[in-house]
Amino acid sequence: MESRNQTNTAPVENDAFWVQHHESQQSSGLSRSDYCRQNGLNYDRFGYWLKKQKERVGGRLIAVKLKSTPLTAVSATLCTFELKNGHCLKIHDIQTLSLILDRYE
Repeated sequence: MESRNQTNTAPVENDAFWVQHHESQQSSGLSRSDYCRQNGLNYDRFGYWLKKQKERVGGRLIAVKLKSTPLTAVSATLCTFELKNGHCLKIHDIQTLSLILDRYE
């Protein structure tokens, strides 16, 4: 006999929840429908989340390599490009500036 004070708490379906399931589904080799069935997930909700993720990143991911630079090593801005979208690109490295200028001569 169950106590009436027990609560049935469902997992929180936030981004971390769906990311974990998406990664697990991808590595399992199962179709999305089979994975959902085996893990008690709502197929349509999983699909909705996947669609929203693709919209957030424009349907593609872009790899970016970041270079760690100590604050003391940051040099002065050599050049600033004002872009049409309102952003600006500041160049601090002479080699990068040379590459850009060579490309657009």
